[in-house]
Amino acid sequence: MEGGTIFSFVTDGIESALEKAKDAAQGKEVRIGGVSVIRQFLAAGLIDEMHLAFAPVLLGEGEHLFSGMNLHALGFAPHKTIMGENAMHVFIRKMDGGTEYKYEGGGKFTRTKTLSLNKQAAQHADERQKEADRIAKEKKEKAEADEKRST
Repeated sequence: MEGGTIFSFVTDGIESALEKAKDAAQGKEVRIGGVSVIRQFLAAGLIDEMHLAFAPVLLGEGEHLFSGMNLHALGFAPHKTIMGENAMHVFIRKMDGGTEYKYEGGGKFTRTKTLSLNKQAAQHADERQKEADRIAKEKKEKAEADEKRST
């Protein structure tokens, strides 16, 4: 391709894909794309910085890039914003710490550990997770009770 861009398709996991991309880049920047791929890399803690370009285009339905993910808990914070003529460019960087997630497939993520920015941030992330777990448990129990009543 013009400019030396190389596209490779790797099927043996994201860690392998990243290793191969870094080897091919020979010290240069590695970029990834695609909602599913980005979500997997985010959950695994393998993204250092994101460049998001927002353009005023209505595309209809599709995958939501950050659905169910808390970028702050993952350790990301806005770095800079640039207003262009046709798009707004937002750069988000990984700070020290955050919450690490494991991608289970099918859009499901499981929190594996908290890497705290400080003790208070870790406690806050744990409290949010406990609340989410409590709500999920209540919904499951209600669904089971409703199912028993209907049979």
